[in-house]
Amino acid sequence: MNAIERGLLLIADVSGYTRYLGGVELDHAQDILADLLGAVVANTSAMRTAKLEGDAVFCHAPRGDLDGPASSTQLRAATSRSPNADARSPT
Repeated sequence: MNAIERGLLLIADVSGYTRYLGGVELDHAQDILADLLGAVVANTSAMRTAKLEGDAVFCHAPRGDLDGPASSTQLRAATSRSPNADARSPT
């Protein structure tokens, strides 16, 4: 039997993206989504990106890879808005 492992799971989903798609050109929206997801992946570099699906990123890290303060910093960095987010934000 496999031992239980503890770790950190992160599912970052772009809220309001489907609604946003209704108001912009599809090609433009896809470029923005790629930039947003790229920023999430870059800001969670201490974690392993398991999957990109639609407008979401699934990352994970074993317990020993991130300590408490580092994991909090990673989560804040991955979910914070960029300085120019207001011009491009789907929400």
